[in-house]
Amino acid sequence: MVITYEFVDGTKSEVEVSEELGNFIVEDRRREASAERKHRRHTLSTDALLYEGLEYGCTDNYEGEEENYLRKPVQEGLDKLTAVQKRRLFMYRKGMTLQQIAAVEGVKFQAIHQSINEVRKVFEKVLGAH
Repeated sequence: MVITYEFVDGTKSEVEVSEELGNFIVEDRRREASAERKHRRHTLSTDALLYEGLEYGCTDNYEGEEENYLRKPVQEGLDKLTAVQKRRLFMYRKGMTLQQIAAVEGVKFQAIHQSINEVRKVFEKVLGAH
């Protein structure tokens, strides 16, 4: 069996190994990739998701349904937000401070703070269920 190693600089190296060792390496790679996906899913910061946006959690290129393992719950969270919450979230994501958003919206800082906290709770609930 031939095992291919790809290095950071893009070069590849092929190594001939026994069938038993090759199967072990392939299975180990699969388990490692699965553990990495699980780790990312469980340690994703909702603050980073809110600030960085949907693309933050959806850059990996997995096959089939796994490609959308985070996109679906994020979209579900966005669907649960009110129009006001979405507008404030997108301003926050663009880098505006809560004080700046309050000035633009013509409301008190506390209203913006509460709104963004509610958005966080929605995403924590949705992402925690997936």
